[in-house]
Amino acid sequence: MKTNIESDKFKRGETHCSTWYVRAAFSTDFDTPYFYIDKILINDIPLTLNTIRITESLVEFEAYHDKLLDLIGKEVQVDYVVRSLVRKASNAFNIKIPVPTKDVRVTFDIKESDLKRITVVPFFTSKTPIQKHPDDEKNPRRIEIYLSDWLFPLSGVVCIWQQETID
Repeated sequence: MKTNIESDKFKRGETHCSTWYVRAAFSTDFDTPYFYIDKILINDIPLTLNTIRITESLVEFEAYHDKLLDLIGKEVQVDYVVRSLVRKASNAFNIKIPVPTKDVRVTFDIKESDLKRITVVPFFTSKTPIQKHPDDEKNPRRIEIYLSDWLFPLSGVVCIWQQETID
């Protein structure tokens, strides 16, 4: 992602940047009242988030950190940590990646629920194999998938959960 910001809200000499507009590198049901962005990191810098507004595929947030000024106009890595409550009866949660994205890492974690097991089905369009890291081979409750290459648009991953374990 390039931070080509042309706004008078970004001035050298101030101790922070204010509003950043980031095209979301993922899409899901943003309209649900149970979708939360817990934190956003830019180049591994945890940001202090003042406000977040989500519209269609645009995540707009006000973030503060002294190091952000040096990143204006440069390519940066953006990490989103999100949480979403999803009805158990739906049995699946889908994340789509609508834009070309590099080094994609998606983690599903159901440890804070009474669900017993999850499976992930990635549909990544890339020539590089996907790395999948479950916390347990038989009955995983947390799975991380990672792709160390470019991912083409219309890729994504589905997380499917079950109430029973496999013996």
